Amino acid sequence: MANEIHVQTKAAGSPPLSIEGEDSRNWILVDLGDIVVHLMRPQTREMYEIEKLWRIASPKRAEGTG
Repeated sequence: MANEIHVQTKAAGSPPLSIEGEDSRNWILVDLGDIVVHLMRPQTREMYEIEKLWRIASPKRAEGTG
């Protein structure tokens, strides 16, 4: 998947700034500048408990919204 992101963004004229973690293939990070893509195996995602991290922070509203 990281390779396809690289191919497609390069074809569009904006190749990734860097790709990290391809050696381990457990967690690959693709840095596209304004966007960072994280690709994880299910086991890695469970180990880092990503969803729990999202639940820790309380929701915040942007200024000027309901």
